[in-house]
Amino acid sequence: MTGPRIRVTVAADGTVSARHFERGLESKSGRLALDGLDGRLVHHYERWLTLRDRTWLRDEIASFGMLLHRCLFPPQPYDVWGWIRQQMAASPGPAVRLTLQFPAGREQAHLAAIPWEYLHTPGSGPDDYFLARHPRLVLSRYAPPPGGQSGLAPLDRLTVLPVLSDPAPDRLGPVEADEVLDTLATVLTEPRFALLPPVPNPDADRLADEVRRARPDVVHYLGHGRFDPDTRTGALALRSADPGRRYEWVDEGRVADAVCPDGRAPRVVVLHTCEGGAADTSFRFAGLAPALIGRGVQCVVAMQYPIRNDTASRFSTTLYTKLAGGAQLDEAVQTCRDELAGESGKDPRLIGVPVLYQHRADPVLALATTAEGDAP
Repeated sequence: MTGPRIRVTVAADGTVSARHFERGLESKSGRLALDGLDGRLVHHYERWLTLRDRTWLRDEIASFGMLLHRCLFPPQPYDVWGWIRQQMAASPGPAVRLTLQFPAGREQAHLAAIPWEYLHTPGSGPDDYFLARHPRLVLSRYAPPPGGQSGLAPLDRLTVLPVLSDPAPDRLGPVEADEVLDTLATVLTEPRFALLPPVPNPDADRLADEVRRARPDVVHYLGHGRFDPDTRTGALALRSADPGRRYEWVDEGRVADAVCPDGRAPRVVVLHTCEGGAADTSFRFAGLAPALIGRGVQCVVAMQYPIRNDTASRFSTTLYTKLAGGAQLDEAVQTCRDELAGESGKDPRLIGVPVLYQHRADPVLALATTAEGDAP
């Protein structure tokens, strides 16, 4: 069964509120506090987190998470987080599904690009934790679906299509995906999956053709992504159709067209970059995930920053193993975060790297019990 659901909504005017769906309750409104020094510090932290030669301490990552928490849940004019804690205390049993919703407009796109998965409570003792790995929470982001889209029935089997895009390793840094592909080939032998042959270095047209032919339930992309803060759009690096160019940045609209050809969308898209070249603050997938949701993709799992090959393999192993065991996707991603946090002695940044966007809480695989759909 789907656990209790609380959604935190940030409106275009900066007001923040929370709603408990099962209890039919809604908090009073607080206000986002990203102005002044706190906003500048968040921006600096975002840039620092892309520096791969930086050795991070857990306390530093926790401090960033507390800063994000203070920005999203300031105690004045209304303590929204205090209200959420009260609702959690009144909702024993399954973990609370906490979803974050940010404005969909282009002018507020920078809000969704902030790595809120590092949110950390400002307390101490039992109240000292990252929301992304707390056992009583399942953290994800809510992106409104296309108008009028109905729910999807659960499947007994998922077809997975890997896409490897590494058209210019000398310029963008190599996407060393062999270990991840080997992991997929091992894990997806489970009868609830069908693994298709990888699509190597497609241009946008070929990607659309391959998705149209294979009709996969999951597209698992390994390659480079970026978010342009000026245009506030996301893009993927794909092979250029122009023979005079090796690659091009394909904007989120064209990517959505290629991944969802003829109006048919895969249920899940997984996006991640394996570490290779020099650090680049643009190697992000922010902006692209909401565009895919807007075309009908049910869930998008993305890595907010490049990760090592062994980490990517561990993530993929845990993700698909949990799905095969009957977990819903948000539960599987939360478990992945907890697993990655076990590596936090080496890189505590991993705690907040996986981000999940979804518009329903339905399972993508059939479960022993029927799960309730998310609120419209």
